[in-house]
Amino acid sequence: MITKALGAALIGVAASAFVATPKANAATIPDFGTYQMGDAFPTHGLWFSKELVDTNGNGLKGHNQQWSVESAELDYREVDGGPNELDITGVVRNNGYRLQFDFSLFEIPDIYDPACGRNGCEIPQATQAQLDGVRFFNFPDFMEDVGGTPPSATIIGLTGSDASKDLTGLAYDLDIRPDSGPPKPPQFGYCANWVDCSLGYSNWFDYTKTSDATATGAPYTRYAGNGDLNLSQVPLPAAGWMLLAAVGGLAARSRFRRS
Repeated sequence: MITKALGAALIGVAASAFVATPKANAATIPDFGTYQMGDAFPTHGLWFSKELVDTNGNGLKGHNQQWSVESAELDYREVDGGPNELDITGVVRNNGYRLQFDFSLFEIPDIYDPACGRNGCEIPQATQAQLDGVRFFNFPDFMEDVGGTPPSATIIGLTGSDASKDLTGLAYDLDIRPDSGPPKPPQFGYCANWVDCSLGYSNWFDYTKTSDATATGAPYTRYAGNGDLNLSQVPLPAAGWMLLAAVGGLAARSRFRRS
């Protein structure tokens, strides 16, 4: 027999599963909370415009520019008196090499022309409500331009699948892209991942190397370039939905026995 205690425990577990994947307001405005993120594109989440090789072609030559998300977490927080804050960190991999990206950003007013800043304009199924719900954030050079405190945006190297692929010590600083013309600030919301209208995040950046990998035999890497990051919320695991279905079945069985 299913006890009330067991039923309550199952419901508690099911509820906890939802805490990790906050819901949004009518699928148009992202809610505050912590989200697990993954690749927005089928093959990658982080993209570099060119291979990470130096001017002589040395480095990660032969490795494509597409890096797949190993893990990523986005935390969107409301701040009394503003501005709201967004932190996102994650690890990406490519053929045994691994990088970590870290962004600490502040929300900024929607001051950008939708034709140049919002990827939703590139997605035919985006509704006006979804476009209006996209939230924008600053990048270091934007804050410096307006005299604010620069947030951080970096990519660093990590240990790889073996000693020959150790990128520890490699570090890049990132700035908003492009340098001229209307900027494309980091954005979070529905239709914000440049791919579809799921809940997502994207930004476009220029990178400049601040230090090389330090491991013996570590490859040299490109000094500067550009790229973008496109992420989508990872859906609730199938096990979570199965658990909810089980809870619903238990409730129905209990009602049947009482009738």
